[in-house]
Amino acid sequence: MTPIVDINRIQYCLKVLGSSFAQIGREVGVTRNTVRAVCARSTRSRSVESAVSTVLGLTLFEVFPDWYDSKNQRINAELVKQMSYERRSKARAEVRKIFEQQIAA
Repeated sequence: MTPIVDINRIQYCLKVLGSSFAQIGREVGVTRNTVRAVCARSTRSRSVESAVSTVLGLTLFEVFPDWYDSKNQRINAELVKQMSYERRSKARAEVRKIFEQQIAA
């Protein structure tokens, strides 16, 4: 299964399933903004991550592949920061390459 990593996809899937950030927030005892922040990868919350993945019927790894390994074990926060940095660096390099190709054409 392809991971659902985009906040908009998560929100859409929740809507299709009859749920929302607000509803999950009420169930977990946090605000909808907290649920949104977790889904946007701005902050972490085990209870929110678990609730979102449960509603979606997916594993933690499928919803938050940058925070959990394939065995649904939470990845160390420092490792996540490093992985995020590496992904951003790779994405910037790819955008730079495409930009340079467009200028050369």
